Amino acid sequence: MYSFKVPEDKKINIIIDSDAKNEADDQYAIVHALQSPKLNVKGIIGTQFSKRRTLTSMIESYEECKKLVSLMNFSTPVYKGNVEALDSLEHYEVSEGSKFIIEEAKKAEGELYIACMGALTNIAVAVLHEPSIADKISIVWVGGRLNVSDDKGYEANARNDYKAVNVVMERCSKILHIPYETYTMMQVSIAELELRVKPYHEIGEYLFNQLNDFNYNINRPWTNGESWNMGDTTSISVLINKHSATYAKRNAFILDKELNVTEIDKEITAVTSIDSRYAMEDFYAKLVLFSRHQKQTLF
Repeated sequence: MYSFKVPEDKKINIIIDSDAKNEADDQYAIVHALQSPKLNVKGIIGTQFSKRRTLTSMIESYEECKKLVSLMNFSTPVYKGNVEALDSLEHYEVSEGSKFIIEEAKKAEGELYIACMGALTNIAVAVLHEPSIADKISIVWVGGRLNVSDDKGYEANARNDYKAVNVVMERCSKILHIPYETYTMMQVSIAELELRVKPYHEIGEYLFNQLNDFNYNINRPWTNGESWNMGDTTSISVLINKHSATYAKRNAFILDKELNVTEIDKEITAVTSIDSRYAMEDFYAKLVLFSRHQKQTLF
């Protein structure tokens, strides 16, 4: 598909964990990852995003991930995650997605990254069920807040499973945290997406149309009318190119039910800024090249 090649020693293995039907930007991040030759996407897991808007959030995310893979004519496996947020540290569902994380972590010879674009439920369950993997997985989490001195740590991905946040923060050793203050830097205009995404292949048209439909018909309180936050793409951008972001050490944290924040004596890495132009231009270029390749294969 590309004239350039990625050296084998630069390629990395990743699992994508996504609440893809929560809104409209996970889809762009997933397609970006699948089109990136540096990323060996071992599988995709559908993630729950609470019952506030639907009672079947995980299944909807799972089906959305399957649809994206199908539209691209890829064979990347897709797994079902946990149906609900973590309720107990002793009694929990071990979904096929959590089992997949465990299996891949156990057999991984090098680094295994998990790009989590939603609640941390599936990762937390995997770690609870098989504690030995806690030091074997590198988690890139889009969620939570950077400024933990605030009284509240409210943020959608953290809210959707605060207990899972605590499990991961307390037990996992390799965490790259992409907080709200950083992932909201990934702003694009919808006009830009119409011009640079919609014309390119069936997947480009679908990406644009589903976002446009969400923006107009669902119209969540945080939307702006003719722009979008591509926050989940940050997790893919930093895995493709670590120099597309800046970083700082920070304390890990745990949350209570009201999302009050308590720092813990453990250091993690936070992404403090992101080069949104690099991320989106890389995505646009790959989408055009993918579209050209698909047209060539038809003749």
